[in-house]
Amino acid sequence: SYLGMLEEHFEPVSSPMLNIRALRSPATGLLRTLVLPGAEVRAGQVLAEVTDVFGRVLAEVAAPVEGRLLYIVRSPLTNEGEPMAGLAVPA
Repeated sequence: SYLGMLEEHFEPVSSPMLNIRALRSPATGLLRTLVLPGAEVRAGQVLAEVTDVFGRVLAEVAAPVEGRLLYIVRSPLTNEGEPMAGLAVPA
């Protein structure tokens, strides 16, 4: 309402998410995502799996802390060390 563009009044967010953690792929292989962007995740929750061409899990990607998943790479191929997800965490 400050600029006169909104009719509704909104309260400030109680805990803004100002920090972004980039998660990197722990292995090279095929990426299978388990969580969609925008989801609230808890620490330790598995967000994706990296598999070989036969579907055997090579590594799991877990959220290091709780937060909101901003993005996750949807390309099926991933290389070790590549950024693959972004997690917004409370400030």
